[in-house]
Amino acid sequence: MTRLCFYCIVLLLLSQVSISQNVRFGIKGGVNLSDLYGPDDPAALDKDYGYNGGFYIDSRIGEYLSSIFEIDYSRYNFHFSESVPLVEKSILTVKEKNDYISIPAMLRYKKGHEFLFFYINAGGQLQFLINNSRETTLHINNLLVDSDYYYGYKHNWYDYGFIGGVGIQFKPVNIDLRYYVSTRSLYSKNDSREMRYKILSLEIGFQFNYIDASPYGRKTGWKGFKYKIQHLFK
Repeated sequence: MTRLCFYCIVLLLLSQVSISQNVRFGIKGGVNLSDLYGPDDPAALDKDYGYNGGFYIDSRIGEYLSSIFEIDYSRYNFHFSESVPLVEKSILTVKEKNDYISIPAMLRYKKGHEFLFFYINAGGQLQFLINNSRETTLHINNLLVDSDYYYGYKHNWYDYGFIGGVGIQFKPVNIDLRYYVSTRSLYSKNDSREMRYKILSLEIGFQFNYIDASPYGRKTGWKGFKYKIQHLFK
């Protein structure tokens, strides 16, 4: 599964290079809502908001299909409190802020007319950890003790998984709702707790070189309206 995700990203990146015509580009940004899953995920996780921003390239493959390549800066935040197993009257609190350079590569199927379109995205995402901060506190019998002994895990320096979602485009403006599911554990050592990201994102993008006319012959405006009426039953 993880190899399939990696190959998907490589193929979509190659498609961006091979298709030189009908290319659109822009900037984007939004908010992330972080969640965790896996055999060792916290029972009571507080889902914190983060953010993302970057730029994208949209290469048209056909009238309804395009490939999307992005480079983003992403912040994932989460925190939780729990008791330490086999340690009575203990409360461990963990707060993390993790920054990544994220590279989503997706296929987009888009339909609509004139200036309003709806689309779905599906693909893979590769990301590299550039900064992380962690605050931990551990109380046992109301006494503060060294928490690194219980939670001194090191992060994996890269992460990958699957990403998909839906969106709407109104002229040069895109609004996306996305969901990213990581397939790699946050921490690197085998004896670390095993848990992965689930990230829900709401993003807004702006396309710099938006063009009303479709490269595949779609007519817009009054001409487009007459064309649709004339070809309604053809």
